[in-house]
Amino acid sequence: MPRPGLGWLLVVALGACHRPPAADDALLRQYPLRLHTRWTERTVAPDGTVHDEPMEEHWKRLPGLVPAWVVTTTTRPGSPAAKTRFARYELRGAGLVCTGASSFEEPRAVTPPKLVLPWDPRPDTEWAAEHVVAGRTQRRSCVLRAHDACPAGWTLRCTVEDETGKTVVESRYCGGVGIVGYEATTLRGALTWAVRSVDLRDVDG
Repeated sequence: MPRPGLGWLLVVALGACHRPPAADDALLRQYPLRLHTRWTERTVAPDGTVHDEPMEEHWKRLPGLVPAWVVTTTTRPGSPAAKTRFARYELRGAGLVCTGASSFEEPRAVTPPKLVLPWDPRPDTEWAAEHVVAGRTQRRSCVLRAHDACPAGWTLRCTVEDETGKTVVESRYCGGVGIVGYEATTLRGALTWAVRSVDLRDVDG
């Protein structure tokens, strides 16, 4: 079963043009990137068993004119099975986009990039596209809904389907904070896994 992580959860870029710095600053000021976080990922398996796994994530800024980051998501010491995922994000086109994702050190290209958060979030904004990740085609559709639990809050609900099944992910954002949590449900035939973040917190900064 795919494990979300914050980076993995972050739909299609409308072009490769880079927005002016003022637009970049406004988006990240309203919904800042949380550069170093820890949380517990709680999974409920099809048989009802519950498994908690400690997670940690780092965003590293890359050199260059286009703002870009490599994101490393790992299980923390104490986890029974070590896992590491990599992703690459950029500010361009329609907003914050995911341009690469992989379980290897070099993120594999996501074609076309997936939009994570548009420049000007608005309620009931919807988008959909097909993406190719590591040779596999995914059909992804997303919608933004108001998240009333915090100021300027949004819930981003995305459905991703491929030949193996379907995953529905809800990521929650708060103004001035950034992402505050996620939930995901994965369907594989008659089997269902439910995953959610618990106690997401900043490590420094």
